[in-house]
Amino acid sequence: MARIRVGVIGFGFSAQTFHLPLILALSDLFKLVSLHIRTPPNPLPAFLADCLVYSSLDEFLASPIDLVVITASPDSRLPLSLASLDANKHILLEKPIAPSSEEAAAILKHAEAKGLLVSVYHNRRFDGDFLSLRKLFGLNSPAKHLSHPISSESSTLGKILDFESQFERFRPSFRSETSISWKESGAVRGSGLLLDIGSHLVDQVLCLFGIPNSVQAVVLEDQRQMVEAVKRFGPAGDGYIPANDYFHIVLRYGNELVVKISGSNMLRNVDTRFIVHGTKGSFIKTGLDSQENALKAVPIGTPAPIDLPSFGTDPKERFGRLILDQDGGKETRMETSRGAYIEFYRQLAVAIAEVDNSKLPCSGYEGWVVMKILEAALESEKTGRRVIIKEEDLRL
Repeated sequence: MARIRVGVIGFGFSAQTFHLPLILALSDLFKLVSLHIRTPPNPLPAFLADCLVYSSLDEFLASPIDLVVITASPDSRLPLSLASLDANKHILLEKPIAPSSEEAAAILKHAEAKGLLVSVYHNRRFDGDFLSLRKLFGLNSPAKHLSHPISSESSTLGKILDFESQFERFRPSFRSETSISWKESGAVRGSGLLLDIGSHLVDQVLCLFGIPNSVQAVVLEDQRQMVEAVKRFGPAGDGYIPANDYFHIVLRYGNELVVKISGSNMLRNVDTRFIVHGTKGSFIKTGLDSQENALKAVPIGTPAPIDLPSFGTDPKERFGRLILDQDGGKETRMETSRGAYIEFYRQLAVAIAEVDNSKLPCSGYEGWVVMKILEAALESEKTGRRVIIKEEDLRL
């Protein structure tokens, strides 16, 4: 298989942490050819010596590439995607796919008309704790949004009755000392914790349980950041609009299963990640997947250390707690599956080589469905009511 020539749009945290290290680690499958950076760093990092760097989008898209990885902010996804597709490039979009399902649909319809692939970077399908859950549930095929319930016969926990997914951190202030990130500004479409972390948690749930019958949510902004903005940035912080930084969503699956997902930047010492109860037992997992911190520790331009035995693994104290009725309710520890973000890019390479949408690690359609669920959560917050998900609502 010929190497896939890659161009990356953006050179921020996402590109440097989650994409470039994996692309460089799979040098047998991918070749980094070009980058589009509006204001290229001067001097350029040494690893870009053999890479074409453009401030012009047109010149970037004219470079010899097969795949465009778009890591720019969500409000720019639609024009960047359409321009890339018009240049006959497959695209990989950072999550969320776009700030709205309407814009996401426009991207997908344009890609279909051009015969090109769109994938969305829901890499947390390859978190070690999530892979452990899939193993417990008896799901051995690649993670996709399910159209049917999990079989109680194949699930170690039996029929799942109650499922909690939490992603809480304590970040009471802005990340930077000098500026406000687009993720922290409610003035930027697509900002906030709901679309940032919530998109991952919703995608994971859809891969485990399929489409819910209804969505009910609380989505809040922390008003304290408005005071902090003025205190830290002076007049530049005046008029700051906070982005949402707390959400709690309840997804109902008939009368048989309740799924609760939550995220916050304001909770101290909350370490729980998953709590799952079934008819045959329960599973509790603490701590976040280790791959992000490992990738952040890699110097810029260095391949991800995927061959290190410790990469993507959990220490024993982070193994999940498993309580099964067949063991008399005795608690045991379940070793965490090894995290494998690299598998996202491996599967992407196969899909592009065969131009096969069904082999994408996450299809554009699945990214669109995630946005529809998140929009239902925002509607629920606005109206204070439960939003019913209809089958016809999920047809492009």
